[in-house]
Amino acid sequence: MTAKARPLPRIGPDSAPFWEAAKEGRLSLPWCLLCNRPHLPPGPLCPFCLGERLEWRPASGRGVVSSWTRVHKAWFPAFEGDIPYVVAQIELAEGPRLTAGLFDLGALGPRVGQSVAVDFERVTAEIALPRFRPAPEVLAASPRAGIGECPVWDAQKERLYWIDIAGRRMHRNDAAGRFDGNWALPHGLGSFALRTGGGMIAAWAAGLGLIDPEAGEFTDIPSGAPGIGPDFALERFNDGASDRRGRFWAGTLARNLKDPVGRLYRIDPDLSVHPMADGLVLSNGIAWSLDDRTMYHCDSGLSAVFQYPFDLASGAIGERRVFADFASRRGRPDGCTVDAEGHLWVAAVEAGELLRFAPSGALAGSLNFPVSTPTSLAFGDSDLRTLYVTSLRRDGTTEEDAGRLFALRPGVAGVPEPRFRG
Repeated sequence: MTAKARPLPRIGPDSAPFWEAAKEGRLSLPWCLLCNRPHLPPGPLCPFCLGERLEWRPASGRGVVSSWTRVHKAWFPAFEGDIPYVVAQIELAEGPRLTAGLFDLGALGPRVGQSVAVDFERVTAEIALPRFRPAPEVLAASPRAGIGECPVWDAQKERLYWIDIAGRRMHRNDAAGRFDGNWALPHGLGSFALRTGGGMIAAWAAGLGLIDPEAGEFTDIPSGAPGIGPDFALERFNDGASDRRGRFWAGTLARNLKDPVGRLYRIDPDLSVHPMADGLVLSNGIAWSLDDRTMYHCDSGLSAVFQYPFDLASGAIGERRVFADFASRRGRPDGCTVDAEGHLWVAAVEAGELLRFAPSGALAGSLNFPVSTPTSLAFGDSDLRTLYVTSLRRDGTTEEDAGRLFALRPGVAGVPEPRFRG
């Protein structure tokens, strides 16, 4: 039988060595000793030279997609979920060359030249298979922040703005990912949003302001009447975002990071401040569903992502309920954003993961991150297909890139970020 006439080998329990490697959580490849090439899927014969002298060797690393083609799901009986598969040729930067694999990159598949990383993931109780996912790349020219946060893409200027809370600075990167500016801030900044007329609205740790760091303009605005605005002796502002009617939402965290004294506030275009929810410990990322009927809100202190019924016209929210519970997960939810398919992306700080949740709340995918402390994320570039991710640096960390800005192409686009209309 010729190589062309042979049926394609199936991913599954085709050989004992593969099963043993899978159970131990190691990624191993059958390496042909005749033509000196590794390959997947595993089988008793080398698909290149039909040789039978195979040796199993460990493999891992990062590389780029050199070619790919879509295949039928029936070839992968070990998988029960509705996951798009493609077979791809991967040129690894380190380790052997992978000649086939599984991708989980969305309906559009991978992009030739795309950076990918090898994960080894258990997909049933008995078997684990290699998965090749988008590989976040550190933007090394960017500064190493103490607490990198709040990435915001400015589509008009084609620039990404983000902040270092600990260093009290705002940074900027261009569309190519190059670091091209930073400005000192007069106060600790929790979050900001772009304004329709230029500049930004800022939620300082202990107040609100209208700012233009590039022009050196910082104007304080009222943060609410007594009993209405935050009690800054107990709480301070943290993450925030604008809804599609141009209102800015910002939450607070308990200064002792324990008591549920934090609140969620809505700042309208007339600069009036409205408390909208309470009982928060460490308010973080805020985002909205594509139909504007749901507001998502992360509380790192309560280890949960909540969702509220949302009325776009009035800015009212209903009773909250848990959207994703992190009590049994590694890490805590930090920043979040919604993609063009309506899925919510969450940075799981301390877990080193980016999680993608379906509108139902089901986990639709995850990406291992190069450092354990991703903090927030935003889609950018002209096609909104680059996902920028900030991170923080713990004292005493051995992670060289902790605090850096990262970028990846996850195979799905984002949606434009609304601007504050005040």
